[in-house]
Amino acid sequence: MEAPARPRTRPLAWILLAAAVALVAAPQVLFLADPGLLARILAVADVVLAHGLQVVLLGLLPLLVLLLVLNPVLWWRFRAFVRRYRQRLEFDEVRAQHLYRTLHEHPSALNLLEFARLLCEAHRYPQALPFLAAALEKDDKDPWIHHYLARCFQALDLPQKAFEHASQAFLLDPDLGTGENLLLTDELALAIGNAQVGYNLADRFHTLYGDSIRGLLYLARALHDLGRQDEAHQALRKLLDLGPSRGRRYLPEEHLARIAARRALARGVRP
Repeated sequence: MEAPARPRTRPLAWILLAAAVALVAAPQVLFLADPGLLARILAVADVVLAHGLQVVLLGLLPLLVLLLVLNPVLWWRFRAFVRRYRQRLEFDEVRAQHLYRTLHEHPSALNLLEFARLLCEAHRYPQALPFLAAALEKDDKDPWIHHYLARCFQALDLPQKAFEHASQAFLLDPDLGTGENLLLTDELALAIGNAQVGYNLADRFHTLYGDSIRGLLYLARALHDLGRQDEAHQALRKLLDLGPSRGRRYLPEEHLARIAARRALARGVRP
């Protein structure tokens, strides 16, 4: 009986394994050797990936359209996916109609605020303003009314008015939305050029809630505007070290904050 043949090695598998190990180990080695170099490489990679995605989309879009035309099943599945996606993002029409009918019978500040909140969540900020103004006339001590007014004015590029309402909401309830209004007030303070207030708010958020991606980004901006460049760079490096992306899915604003931190470290400018 012949001896069984030894399994043949697959060079491609070994090459892929070595490449995977290199991709995992290279950033760690670069970070230990020179964090600034790693930040510059990641900033360049962001630009390359952005242009690469545009090229891929332009090349794959005609192919995708052809597949949808030739295969009706794929077309119906695509429509079902789009419908489910829109249901998560679209304005809740049924809830809005019910609230709108309720407003005629009971135009209370709470109902006006709830209807305006639905409009804000659908990014219909100009339509939400009249309802928030009416709610404010009925109850000017409700911090949520001031919070959503701040969001509306921020979306309409009126940072000074937005900061005034966010500050009022902060005075009425410093922990509104578990610190969400605190971050909004901090962002608006930096937008209008009040770096000292931005620093104080960022420091308060850090004291109450610990390190967070947005909190560290605003802290770095405030420190940069105050001329404390070394501390600003330390905050940015701490931001990049916070929660390394090992399986964690970041929120969109957190992902953008990390990209801004990488570019700021690479260029030495305000994030």
